[in-house]
Parts: sequence; C-alpha cells; structure tokens
Amino acid sequence: SHFTLAPTSPQKSLLLLGDGNTVSLTDLTLDGEFSFFHAKLLTLSACQTALSGRRADGREVDSLAALVQDAGVPAVLASLWSVSDASTAKMMREFYKAWLGDGQDKARALQSAKIALLDDPGKKFAEPFFWSAFLVLGDGR
Repeated sequence: SHFTLAPTSPQKSLLLLGDGNTVSLTDLTLDGEFSFFHAKLLTLSACQTALSGRRADGREVDSLAALVQDAGVPAVLASLWSVSDASTAKMMREFYKAWLGDGQDKARALQSAKIALLDDPGKKFAEPFFWSAFLVLGDGR
C-alpha cells in the first residue's frame, strides 16, 4: 500500500490499499474526527504515512500519523518514505512477534524488528533504506 499526502485537499490525500482501492483522509474521518475505537497502536505500514507536507501558502500540513495521533491514538507506527513491500512485510512480522508474542514494549519491538532485518542471514534487507523509515510516534511502552 502507499499513502500520498495532498496538503491542500484531504479528499486527494489517499491511502492505496493492497486490493487497489483507495481511502482518502476525508473517508477516514467521521464528522471531521478519526474514529479508531480505543486502539492502543495504529500501524500505518504504507509508504510515507509519517511524512508531512507544505501547502502552497507555506503552512505545514501534518502527516497521516500525526493526525491520527492528535485524534487520540496513543501510539502510531508509521514510515517516513517509500518502502519495500518485501522488507516491510518481514519487519511487520518481526515487530508483532516481538510486541505481542514476546511481550516487548512497542519501541523495543520495533528495535528488535530492525535488528532482525540487519541480522538476516542473507543480508537482503540489511541496508538502512529497508528498516530505518519506520518509527513509533507517541507511547512506545
């Protein structure tokens, strides 16, 4: 999936889903508010979900990750740039294994997932491009 931020238009800011459908920022909101029903973590593994933008008048526009965090999601896992589908899939498996399976906090689980990509026997995803785009915003516990 991929996210494209259109700073002047929430309707044109689109999250491309794996099945080819798109969801706009407008579609994600209900009466101007995001509704994620008490989620502890929202994972936005699509490309550029933590990337903010600038409108034509020079004003800063928050990223999708910042918008949902401001709406009350305590922690958001998101990416800063376009990422590889294969490495992201591996990183998300490793992250959830460490967080839910091993009981690590979110920040430590992300670190463990990054190390797993670095230590991969084939070194296929050892380059920083494959793992350094991801960060946890908010509550890393």
